[in-house]
Amino acid sequence: MTPATPPAPATGLVIGGERVLVPGLVIQNWFDDPTFRLRMPGTGKPADATPRRGKPRGIAMHSTHGTPGGHDQRPQRVRPGMGPAGGAAEANVHYWYGADGQAATQLIVDFDGQVICTADLLLTCAFHIGGPNDTTNHHTIGIELVQGLSGSPHVDENGHSTGPMTENDYAYFYADQIKTAVRLVDAIRQHREMLIQAMIQSPYHGNAHPVKRLQTETDWSGVILHRDQTSGRGPGDAGDCVLQAFLDAEYEPVDFAARTDVALWQPRQAALNALGETLKVDGNPGPATAAAIEKRHGKPHGMWVPRP
Repeated sequence: MTPATPPAPATGLVIGGERVLVPGLVIQNWFDDPTFRLRMPGTGKPADATPRRGKPRGIAMHSTHGTPGGHDQRPQRVRPGMGPAGGAAEANVHYWYGADGQAATQLIVDFDGQVICTADLLLTCAFHIGGPNDTTNHHTIGIELVQGLSGSPHVDENGHSTGPMTENDYAYFYADQIKTAVRLVDAIRQHREMLIQAMIQSPYHGNAHPVKRLQTETDWSGVILHRDQTSGRGPGDAGDCVLQAFLDAEYEPVDFAARTDVALWQPRQAALNALGETLKVDGNPGPATAAAIEKRHGKPHGMWVPRP
């Protein structure tokens, strides 16, 4: 997997005001290019004008088209290798920069593995995920994957069919683009200011059954897809292939709706307490749990599931 090498500087993620390089990934931010700086919906002000309420504990995955979803039901496919350098991520970020009312994420991953960081992951709230209030936005970091569409549009601007789908009509990512996204999530989770365990919402309950806990509660941590949190997005946001990539990377599947994350972690926390720790046995593994895992089991960064 060979990441992109853009001509401009690439000084990494921005976490708590610090620029963080991630080995093997090319990540640019607004210090490298001022036009990458996120602005807030309806104000035009820089994103740092909207500080977070508390530390992020979740990571939400998105796709730029959200296909299949809505009127466009073409299926998703994964093309092999890394995709071409076409500047799609930059174009998307520049659109966010100039559209005050546009939702946006803190990170976007292009076909060729280029990553753009638009806001401080620790300090800045981006409005990337819907719900009855801003709880999920303040609780999560948003990562967008550039998605391509092959074939001709089969719905018009009013959502009316322009003809049946053919085998040439599909949405796509690239395999190494998705692997880049997983490595990016690994790096964020294991940063000392995050320490988020490798868990992901699974199974997908369908468009009609969003996980309400993800909309209003902050007693969970891990990775979700946008579709898990709202009925306003289709199965392609971000899609089964993205979920499968995390499962293949041995992220633990948990159903936040059924609180299986709590059932998984309460015994682990209790076992750590039996070794001399004094953790709150609440099933929500925060930084204190990670510190105990590192101390008692010697696992790097306190991650139960080891990742690079």
